Amino acid sequence: KDEGTDFGRAHSEINAILNTFGPYAEQARLNPHETCEFPEEMEGIGGKCFILDGFRVEAAHSSFGVMVVMEIHRSEMNYARENGGEALLKRLVAEGAYPYSDMDRGAVV
Repeated sequence: KDEGTDFGRAHSEINAILNTFGPYAEQARLNPHETCEFPEEMEGIGGKCFILDGFRVEAAHSSFGVMVVMEIHRSEMNYARENGGEALLKRLVAEGAYPYSDMDRGAVV
């Protein structure tokens, strides 16, 4: 939790993002291929853009799903708005960027 380190800063940011998505997911239905953007005025995470995707894990007698929350660049958000989230996810996979929220990478669009 030492924000003086790269890991500590990343941990803090991931915490802020997931702690915002959690309560939101209790109120709204989140679906794969949808995008989400935090309002600019939100401290620490304002203006950040995300795309959602689902991982489904099949177990012996049940299925279990995990929602992926992936941070994306503004240009990618705009692309998803024009072409759909599924189209953006295909580009992210093709470029090897999926499912990583590494904003040091170049945008795929």
